[in-house]
Amino acid sequence: MLPVDSTIITIGIMMSVVLYSGLFIADHHRARAYVRENLGAPFIIAFIVLLVAAAIMFSLNYSHYANLFSEYAYLAILIGVILQVVSLRAGRRSNAFGDGVSGSDNPE
Repeated sequence: MLPVDSTIITIGIMMSVVLYSGLFIADHHRARAYVRENLGAPFIIAFIVLLVAAAIMFSLNYSHYANLFSEYAYLAILIGVILQVVSLRAGRRSNAFGDGVSGSDNPE
């Protein structure tokens, strides 16, 4: 059996590979455009993955690792929300000048 540290690293690598392959294999161009328009999306997805990993570690009685994952999840959601606000403001600013198409699909 692998030591706990190797197991956690392996689980993290497997989850990130599955997540990113699912995002980019399905529709590579749409996913790339979505991430460009929503800068915080990868961090929000990382928050979800880390929170699930923390719940799994807590259920396996690895409370130290659960706390560590939850701290990283908190940082990820904080960074993700800040980047979403920045991208939202940048999208509004580019729409005000008429050179961007981010935002709503309303033809006004």
